[in-house]
Amino acid sequence: MDRGFTLVRPLEGGLDAWEAAGYDLEAERILMSPTGSFPRAG
Repeated sequence: MDRGFTLVRPLEGGLDAWEAAGYDLEAERILMSPTGSFPRAG
């Protein structure tokens, strides 16, 4: 929301509540440059 996205809301209970509700969790590693920009997927 701080970055201008409008269709997002905080998840009450966080990821623990998400997992307890039976939804999958998947870890994804995101690498950022020292400038804070995301590398382009290619």
